[in-house]
Amino acid sequence: QGKLLEYHENKSMKISFPIMEKYDNPARKMFGGMIVATFDNSLDHFLMKYQKNSAQRWNLNFFYQAHGYVTDKELIVEVFLVLKTKTQLVLEGKAHNPDGKLIAVCM
Repeated sequence: QGKLLEYHENKSMKISFPIMEKYDNPARKMFGGMIVATFDNSLDHFLMKYQKNSAQRWNLNFFYQAHGYVTDKELIVEVFLVLKTKTQLVLEGKAHNPDGKLIAVCM
């Protein structure tokens, strides 16, 4: 249920994802796996626009900085093209709550 907010051709993208109660763990915090899923969705969406197909192989490094909460209502994921070589694309993702608090990063 992501919503495309911005796309800067061949540079970056911003997508908003709703945070729903069903994404909560027993501590009432968003499951880390759901945050990773928003990165997976966002990075692949960027690749589809950038090169018209998805990745052949993924290596996703993920760092969890803070928790996402249902009261945040949404998670905003930004994707940036960091490096392009003949055989690889390196992308970076940053997830924030609507107040701009960094929730997680990935590369």
